[in-house]
Amino acid sequence: MRAAGWQAPAQPRTTWLLSMGFQAFGLIPSLVSTSKLHWHIWTTRLSSAGYGKATAHQINCRPKRSDRAGGSHHMLFPNEEKPEYQNGFHGNGLPNWYWSDGPLRCYNLAVRDLRPHHQASFSGVAAPAMNTYNLLLINALTMLVYAAGLCSLHISYRRARGIWWFMVSCVAAGASSALIAGHGLFSRNLHLGLSMLLLPVSLWLRHTGFAEFLHVKTRHLWTNAVLVALYAGFLMWFVVLRNEPLRGFQLLSVILAIQTALSVEVLLRFGIEENRLLRILTSIVISLVALFRLLWQVVEIRSNVLGVSGESIAHAQWPVNMLFNAATIFCFVGIFVSQMGLDLREIASTDALTGALNRRALESQAAREMARCRRYGFPLSVVVLDLDYFKLLNDTHGHNAGDAALCLVVRDLQSALRGTDLLCRSGGEEFLILLPHTDNATALHLAERLRKRISQIVVPVENKKVGVTASLGVASWNGAAESWTTMVKRADAALYLAKNAGRNRVVTGEEHPSSAETSEQLA
Repeated sequence: MRAAGWQAPAQPRTTWLLSMGFQAFGLIPSLVSTSKLHWHIWTTRLSSAGYGKATAHQINCRPKRSDRAGGSHHMLFPNEEKPEYQNGFHGNGLPNWYWSDGPLRCYNLAVRDLRPHHQASFSGVAAPAMNTYNLLLINALTMLVYAAGLCSLHISYRRARGIWWFMVSCVAAGASSALIAGHGLFSRNLHLGLSMLLLPVSLWLRHTGFAEFLHVKTRHLWTNAVLVALYAGFLMWFVVLRNEPLRGFQLLSVILAIQTALSVEVLLRFGIEENRLLRILTSIVISLVALFRLLWQVVEIRSNVLGVSGESIAHAQWPVNMLFNAATIFCFVGIFVSQMGLDLREIASTDALTGALNRRALESQAAREMARCRRYGFPLSVVVLDLDYFKLLNDTHGHNAGDAALCLVVRDLQSALRGTDLLCRSGGEEFLILLPHTDNATALHLAERLRKRISQIVVPVENKKVGVTASLGVASWNGAAESWTTMVKRADAALYLAKNAGRNRVVTGEEHPSSAETSEQLA
């Protein structure tokens, strides 16, 4: 609970920038290699679809009908010798079903051009520097590393919201890759169906993490649930039962785009101003992921490969998916670090019991207001408030009753003050209220209204109800020569006069010199 009118001080960004810089530096190699790889893939596909003249490595990229039926490895590497098949594996150690026809053939041709020339060969066939199997394993392990990192953050900072959901989301995304890489445990169609189902589940969990972090956990909860349930039924019918995985891939892009739109709506509509830029950046990143998936489907349709193996569509996306996964985690960690800094500064500047500002935070804000008054001549007032007979309340009914009285008073004061007013618990039962742009007459009127509200508070103690009253002293800034400390002393002197005059009243320091002798404070 933040005090009324409280504003977070400027966030120190040195540590945050260093952390983000090291993470961004780690993404550079992946970004470079992925960009180069997919430039080859897209130029290959567009050329084979008739958009331009094919290069040397793209000739015969699209297989003949006879090659499709046989699933020949020679179809993938036409200038190389056909390897031997051993127990369902090619000579380069990959399962046969990875070397599917159509787009994946073009994909592997593009990858082959990126491999080092001195790379070793297996069974007389040059293995590509980056293949689908390795990408799947790397993606699965990377997501598990992200999950472990988020788990450590959750353990070290329990107050953070949403990290747990993000961690489980990373595990689901990694399991999706692992299921394809672990082909052979059970039916291939079941592998593909579970793998595709885990992706919308992962986005559902990620959306829940965003919503919980922004304190709107139930928003779009049932919408995501319905989408995942419908997609699960679709996969069961078309992929598992009818052996048509391509339809599952096509609908997957649409489902993920809808889920992404729901997450973007939450990120842009909710949250605090301090992390707004990071929320916008996160929205852009996850939107690019959804757009990439949709555009890839458009390229598949335009390339006239709807009748080929559906696995190839997903496999060729893994490098970019890995890059976008890293960027999404990068953005979320940035939002988390920003929020953690705000939480720590709020803890350092507020009273743990009541949620009001502590004296250090008020003095920092008061210095800014005093500078503004000296520059522009704005009026400024301060009210010192002390609860009457508070020690007697503690001694008679216990400290729990005293704590309850303090919390009730602070809650009532915060509801009565303006957004620019600052409430501070300066110690014990004493409070300071800073009133910017307020002259002495207005401050007196406000103080009297606060006194009446406090006198109506009833503290429930066992089977009794105990009333509370307060005495208030008011002082206003009288010129550039007066300091904050001097003004507070005048308000404090007025408070003691109110105590001596019988309590439960308001006295202004304008009627009494700042050097006036104050009597001993009565408890």
